[in-house]
Amino acid sequence: AQVDLRTYAAERIVLTAGERFGSASGKSGQIRIDAGPLSHFLVSVAPKVFAGEPFPVRVEAQDIHYNIIRDFSVPGRIRIRTSGPGKITPGDLSSADFSDGVAVIPATVTSSGMQEILVEPDDRTGQGRSNPIQVLPSAAVSYKVDVLDAVTAGEPFRVRVTAQDAYGNPVEDARSIGRPVQLTTGMAGAVTSQIVPSTVSPSLF
Repeated sequence: AQVDLRTYAAERIVLTAGERFGSASGKSGQIRIDAGPLSHFLVSVAPKVFAGEPFPVRVEAQDIHYNIIRDFSVPGRIRIRTSGPGKITPGDLSSADFSDGVAVIPATVTSSGMQEILVEPDDRTGQGRSNPIQVLPSAAVSYKVDVLDAVTAGEPFRVRVTAQDAYGNPVEDARSIGRPVQLTTGMAGAVTSQIVPSTVSPSLF
């Protein structure tokens, strides 16, 4: 008898044929079932990372039945990008970065906020999208000062001070800001005048 069979798991199996109500049986030799062509990438990242700090990105090449393609290879590059406005490094992969269908690389992103990591080969034969990740700003290294009102001597006016990390992301964590922020006035060649209050507490950020 000749029958057509189908299985969806890429693995090694042995087929056994036996009588349902008898004792006669037989087995095949070991059969290797290979994964199909590339359908997509499974991209896995930690749910929280920091801007500018390396974090591992795991990329699995899978067929349409979610089997890992152990002998994965594609021509050209595999592009990596983020759904956020910033930059991700590295910006691409190659087949040489994969071992048994899996690549694990250290990556960094520059923009904070919720985003995803996107993976796609040059020939667009498959795509991958990571789980949502929250990119937190790194420590504050500078401050942006915005004056929100017209200023008259002796009258109060509003000033917005934004703590920023090395990539321009706003830092809202007072523990990262640390010490109070000093406010001063003055221009080149001018006499420095007094401003009240002269400090901003980290708890106000």
